[in-house]
Formats: sequence, C-alpha cells, structure tokens
Amino acid sequence: MPELFQPVPNRSPVRRKGFRISWGFLLIGLLLLFAGGYLGFRVFLKNYLHSDAFLAQINRATSRALKVSGGFEPIHWQDSQASSPLFSATGETGAPIRAINARGIEAQLNFRSIWDGIWEITELSVDEANIDLGEHAANPTIQRLPARETAPAQPASRNFLTSFLPKKTELKLVKIESANLTFPLPGDASSPGEIARAQRLRINARPLGEEFSDGHQLSGYGGEIYLPEGQRLSLLDFDTRWRDGTLFISNAVADLKDTVGARVQCSGRLDSTGRDSALKMHLSGIDIEEIVAADWKQRITGLVESDVTVRIQDGITTYNGDASLSGGVLNALPILDNLADFTKHDTFRRLPLNKATAKFTREGDTTHFSGILIESSGTMRVTGSLDVVDGNANGTLFVGVVPGVLRWIPGAEQKVFTRLDDGHLWAEMHVHGPLQALEEDLSPQLVTGAIVQTIEAVPERAIDAGGKVILQGTSILREGVRSGLDLIDGFVPFLGN
Repeated sequence: MPELFQPVPNRSPVRRKGFRISWGFLLIGLLLLFAGGYLGFRVFLKNYLHSDAFLAQINRATSRALKVSGGFEPIHWQDSQASSPLFSATGETGAPIRAINARGIEAQLNFRSIWDGIWEITELSVDEANIDLGEHAANPTIQRLPARETAPAQPASRNFLTSFLPKKTELKLVKIESANLTFPLPGDASSPGEIARAQRLRINARPLGEEFSDGHQLSGYGGEIYLPEGQRLSLLDFDTRWRDGTLFISNAVADLKDTVGARVQCSGRLDSTGRDSALKMHLSGIDIEEIVAADWKQRITGLVESDVTVRIQDGITTYNGDASLSGGVLNALPILDNLADFTKHDTFRRLPLNKATAKFTREGDTTHFSGILIESSGTMRVTGSLDVVDGNANGTLFVGVVPGVLRWIPGAEQKVFTRLDDGHLWAEMHVHGPLQALEEDLSPQLVTGAIVQTIEAVPERAIDAGGKVILQGTSILREGVRSGLDLIDGFVPFLGN
C-alpha cells in the first residue's frame, strides 16, 4: 500500500529547459528570416530599379510635376546614384513648358527613405537643358530632339514585395549647370509679346509643398538674356517662385551688355496667360546715347535713371514711372554757338543740365509726360507737360530764362518773357503736331515782340537795322526750340511709342 502513495517526480525543470531552447531557436529563425527577407528585398529592389516598370513610374512622376509628356532614356545605376543621358518631353495644353530636353542627368537616391514609403531624390543635376516656355514658335537657335514617349504602366507583379515599394516621390533639389530658354515677353491685345532668349543660365530649383502643390523655388545666376530689339543683358542673379502658371520675382538683377555700369533690377509677377502681370523695374547708369535718335548721340551726354511699373491686365499694358538725367550736357550744337555769339554768353556753348526729370504714363499709343523739369543753372529752365498720341504731340511748356540772358534780342524780356518767378523770366509755349514736324508758338511771339519793341524804341529804324537783329535773334531761338522738340522726338521711342 505505501508504494501507491509515493510522490510523483517533479518534471518541471526539464520542461523549463525545453521551453528556453525552443524560444532561442525561434529567435534565431526570426533573425534568419528577417535577414533573408532583407537581402531578398534588396535583390528585388535592385532588379526593380533596373526595370521598365520603375522607368515608367519615374517618367510619370516627372511628367506630372512638369505638366509635360515625355521621359528619360534608360537609367544606369551605381550604388545609390542614377544617371540618364537624356530627358525629352513636350508640354501639355496650357502648360508653361512648350518643349524641353535635358542632357547629362544624375540623381542621388536616399535609400533610407524607402522604408518610409518615399522615393526621395536628394539632388538631381543636369549638365544642359533647352527649354521653350509659353505658346510661341520654336526658336531655331536651340536644338531640339523628339520627345521620348512615356512607357506604359507595367502590370503589377504578383510578388508580395511590390506592396512594400514607395508610392510617393519627393525631389529635394534640381541643379542645372547650363539652361537655354526661349520665352514670350509680355504683350497686349494689339501687340502680342515678342520672343526673348536666355543662354547659359545656372539654375537651382526646389519643389515646394507635397506633390509640388506650392510650386517651385527658382534661383540662380550667370548667363545672358537676348531681347528682340537687340539688347543683351548679363544676368547677375535672380530669386523667383513659380506657382499655378505665375512667376513671382522676388529680385532679379542684370547688367546691360556693352555698357559701363548700366543695370536693370526688377521684381513683381508674370502671368503666363498674359491676363494679369505686374513688374517694378529700376534702371540705372544707362547712357542717354543708347536712347535718343542717332543724330543726337554726339550732342547730349549723361546717364539716365528710371523707375517704371509695368502692368498687364486683360490684354492692356500700362507704364507708369519717372526718369531723370544725371551729368547731362548739351554740346556740339550750332544753335549753342550762335546763341553764345549773339547773346555774348559763352555758357551757351556747352550747356550743363543740372536737372532733367519727368514723369510718364503710357497705355497703347498714348504717352503722357508730366512734371517736366529741365534746368541749366544760371541760364534757363523748362517745365510743363506733353501728350503724345499715335505719334502726334500736344502740350504746354513754360520756358524760363535768367534776367539779362536775352537782353540782346529786342522785346524778348519786355514783351514775351514778362513773368518773373523764382529768379527767372517766363514765357508760355504751346506745341502740337507730328513728332517729326512739331509746331510751336514761341517763335511768332518773339518776332512780334521784337518788332513792337524796335518800333517803340527806334521807329525810323524798325524796318532797317532793327530788322536784321530781329531776324537773327528770333531765328536763333526758333532753332533752339526746334532742337528741343527734336530731342523729345528722339526720347519717345524709349517708351516703345
């Protein structure tokens, strides 16, 4: 009986040892499985990156971002760096890019971001890019290649590893070493914008927002801009943002080629549709010889500075601004030598312009000059306003001279320049007619004044000796007025009228 109640041996230590051994094998198995899965995924990923499916995905992502249809030549990989010899595409309807081809493309892929479900390209560099912007005829000076067709989407693989592939693509930075662009300048309903070119620009582009929702930050420096009229600008630097078909310019600075110190600085926005654009420009150091008509290039010197606001709204372009001339000098004019001889004032031979300013507005064929002020200290001053409509001028100018300057012309100070104000004797002059043949009424006033003054002073010599003085003096002033109006005619084309 006692044997029946013998205690059963405790087997729990054996079970606990077996339990520990089982978990150890399980852990090792999991590690091996993970390592195998990781290596297998690496092999799968490498094969996928070399596949047509990946090329098609990258082409679709790039085309969607740029709103174009095209793609890359086959991609070659070395570790995490990819390269392609060419990307070419054509723009979709209404897209800002009309055509693009880029050569020498390299991209750096961040493999760590794949585990976050993102294809992250940290930097994409391009040796050369040729880009047509806007709706216009292709520029024959830029070589173009047929756009590469985007490969169709490949059927999804049955391999479950495809579910681990990223569904998003992020591009951090694009660097273009040399960009050549053609783009339309702002125009209006009556005068569509002409085509300008830019060559050898260095551009950095940073996409903004998820899936480029906030556009692109574009900055860079270097290169040249060629305007339709023949001017060349040497681009110093620019900082812009592109979003929803509008280029927002924070700052852009360029020097005018073949000049010393001429510079253009601008900010504002350019709408690719031409419906609503606005630019603020500051021009400085521009030699007036670059502006006036050819026959004035040796007659006037000085540097022009101007602030201009250009607004394009619903096809209508308006200009508002002011202009000034610093260091201005009138010389090499026969009128000045004749006037110096006649008035006994040698200061007329070389006439410094201490002040020369005006405000202007322009819309279509109409230009309005206001606040005109031209002054040569100690000699003369001109103020007033002028309208130019379709090449025809109409306005009122007030001519002031320092007392005594015109004393050699009979009746000038007694009958015509009669209002004394601010140290000058003033006469009113009306101008009208075509810019190439302007008429003025100051000369007739001088003739009448000279005759009346001569008759009053020396009645018996009014037609004899006095007549010679009258004709000589008034003809000199008429020539002076004519020269001034010619200068206006030479300046107006600067505004594009």
